[in-house]
Amino acid sequence: MHKQGTFGLVVRLDCHDDHAVAALDRLLNETAARIAESEPGTLAWVPHRIEDAPQSRLIYEMYEDAEAFETHRALPHNRRFETERAPHLRARTCWRLSS
Repeated sequence: MHKQGTFGLVVRLDCHDDHAVAALDRLLNETAARIAESEPGTLAWVPHRIEDAPQSRLIYEMYEDAEAFETHRALPHNRRFETERAPHLRARTCWRLSS
């Protein structure tokens, strides 16, 4: 159970093709490592494969609070991820979670 004030996101990223998935996977791995090293307010940022959708990825994100989320969004490695993922995607769906 998360403490009061935490919130999260579930983000589905659908890629154009297998080459796009490979590029996205590299970006996901690089970004996840940077987040783990430098974002104490990010409680979880975990990319997942979707069994029946091989060209899609799901990211589970959980933040300590809204301030931690805003800090996360402003960091250079996350801005890079958002910019560099765009050409590989045919769709992006995001759901906000709250405790």
